[in-house]
Amino acid sequence: MSDDAAPAVLSSTSDDRSAPAPLAPDGRFSWGAVALLALLSLWIFVTRLHTLNEPFERDIITCIEFGRMMADGKRMYVDMVEFKPPGAFAAWMLIHQTIGSEPPQVFVVGVVVSVLTMLGIYSAAVALTGGSRAAGVWAAVFWALTSGERLIQGNQPNIEVFMNLFLAWGVAVLARCALDEFGGRRAKAWRYVVVGLLLSLATLQKHHLFITVVLFCCAWLAGAWAMRREHDGTVRRAIVGAAIIGATITVCWTLVIGYFAMTGRFRPFTDQLVNYAVNYSTSGGGTRAIESTSIWRNLAQPFVDTSFLMPERTTYAVPLFALAFAAIVTSMVTGAASRALGYLMIAWIVGTYLTIALPGTFFPHYYQLYLPPLAIGAAWGTLVVAQWLHHPQLHRLVGIATTLFVALLVVPEYGDSADQWSIVKYHNAFVLVRQVAALVEPLVPADETFFEIGTDPGLYYYAHRKPSSGIFWAHRTLIGPYRGVWSKKVIEDLDATQPNLIVLDLKCKPPKSHPFTKWMHDHRFIAVDHPGLAALYENLPPADRRFVFLVREGSVVWERARSMSIMPATKTIEEMARQVAPSVMPIPSNSTR
Repeated sequence: MSDDAAPAVLSSTSDDRSAPAPLAPDGRFSWGAVALLALLSLWIFVTRLHTLNEPFERDIITCIEFGRMMADGKRMYVDMVEFKPPGAFAAWMLIHQTIGSEPPQVFVVGVVVSVLTMLGIYSAAVALTGGSRAAGVWAAVFWALTSGERLIQGNQPNIEVFMNLFLAWGVAVLARCALDEFGGRRAKAWRYVVVGLLLSLATLQKHHLFITVVLFCCAWLAGAWAMRREHDGTVRRAIVGAAIIGATITVCWTLVIGYFAMTGRFRPFTDQLVNYAVNYSTSGGGTRAIESTSIWRNLAQPFVDTSFLMPERTTYAVPLFALAFAAIVTSMVTGAASRALGYLMIAWIVGTYLTIALPGTFFPHYYQLYLPPLAIGAAWGTLVVAQWLHHPQLHRLVGIATTLFVALLVVPEYGDSADQWSIVKYHNAFVLVRQVAALVEPLVPADETFFEIGTDPGLYYYAHRKPSSGIFWAHRTLIGPYRGVWSKKVIEDLDATQPNLIVLDLKCKPPKSHPFTKWMHDHRFIAVDHPGLAALYENLPPADRRFVFLVREGSVVWERARSMSIMPATKTIEEMARQVAPSVMPIPSNSTR
């Protein structure tokens, strides 16, 4: 990093508070910064490549399979049940239609999105520090090192990956608007529209991200108020800017809601995104028969049990938090302009906390949302600490020390194989799913579907067979406010598709009175002992031997099973289920807690 990338932290009393455009404080293009960003992009590619063969977890595959179903003409919220907005599913539909959605293509998506997010983080850090390329580079370094970290499950493209992409670029553009408005210049209206579009795309991934958006707007107006004595009309212009952002988001969501209303899906859309989403947040992720908590208790939980503040073994984030804290505190006392930008960082971090806590499940992948504000805040902090020491160029030493600390904790993870990564994160859950899917594939003809009573759509993905129903998660048909409606929908799907194989997760075994049990009995499904399953289970504890195959007697699958020496089970399903103790939730948790 050259000297022209030295810190340029804003101050309301300094002459440089109206900093030039990001990427080059002195107006010149920096090949050094480009080269560093290229090296960091290569690092992201190589580290993601290391875990290319890691099996995907259930949330990622749910998005991919729903995208495939939408590409086949299925209707979201009618043919498929999900309480998230359509953003991620529409994205995977487009990806599937353009490049495909097999593991190599999913790998490409993960790398591209992570690199694009890094560029957004670089731009945001440059803007928030008044034009310092050094801050941008350090932010990119911290992101590249931590974004694929194992215990927050960041090496694969789950929904949080897309949320971070749109948030990072939204803040980058908003910070550029702040440099203009708080520097006495009028920001261009189209920049506010772009911010609104980016934040709309973020909320279309998970709609409770609206909390962060509202906090951004509050921080924006608070920053304008802090600058009211510096430049005439700052508050008025900030209100106009916030109104443009709000109007853009409103238009985007109105179009989405209007689309579902015009296609006759307004009621299921609101049932799933509002009513069921509230139930999810108050019943342990929709996995308890009664509402056992409240949204307010969820928000307070990390203060009751501090282990919920960050996942276990994430010590590498400590210096990032410390540097970000130093930057924010300093911004509050440096001057009005720095304080205004510091408000945006506070809004981002507080909004992230609320977004993580609100659902009440605290899955490790939620914590990925902290990484962009931490990377940017820590990069800003390297400049602040150097200024405290009255040697601005010491930001290099602070940045290198932080990088080495993070690297010493993160890099050793790459000594493990891809399957070991999955086992560390999820125990053997998804390695087993892929192995079981390999047993399903030769049983089910390519033109047939099959159905799993469980929570693992990875069986469909890795068996290369289509699902018989768009309701993948069994607990939504076993408990909860819509279990009757959704059970009926599954039965209708099964009547239409007539699968000859059902894979039962014994942890999700329906009771004898459930429609699933009656349907299987009426259609002569018989549990079988698959030698391949027996071989997989040899080295597993009884509680992990959760899958059993049920085959329709006399079907094509039945004949194939007999030709493979697969015979009727010697134990009843009830006997097998007693060996598999029910989990705390009726699904294997995505958490490593």
